Amino acid sequence: MIPALDDRTLLPPGVWDCTLVEVQDQFCWNAHRQHLWRLFLRFLAVEIVPMHLGCPLYIDGSFTRAKVLPDDIDVVVDLAGIDDVRALSLGLALRLRHDAIKTAYHVDVWARHPMLPHDFAAYFQYAGDKCAAELNLQPRDPKGILRVMRP
Repeated sequence: MIPALDDRTLLPPGVWDCTLVEVQDQFCWNAHRQHLWRLFLRFLAVEIVPMHLGCPLYIDGSFTRAKVLPDDIDVVVDLAGIDDVRALSLGLALRLRHDAIKTAYHVDVWARHPMLPHDFAAYFQYAGDKCAAELNLQPRDPKGILRVMRP
């Protein structure tokens, strides 16, 4: 279940398990957000589902805030539980196509795996520079992130 946004207009700190329907119900409240969501669902159908990864996705960014016109939807593909080398290679290759994916779907995609130097699911649990500047916060202020277990 997705909690209400806090007084900072952010998700409360923590990882919030949810479904795609719950994300849509809570965050697609204007035409622009609905358009981004349709592009995100197309990204899932074209890029993620055919890989048969079955891994969690973390959804974050200004889309999960009260921002009226978010630029995109930030997604972390959690490959940590993938043992199959072929499947892992497919998932990691998403990063190589980052710019093309962002242009086509307005999805800012990242990968999470112990072999990679940064844990983006953890990193995105902080406000960050852009959000902090927009909301008059500190970049390291904690915030929440959504996790969809098997899209």
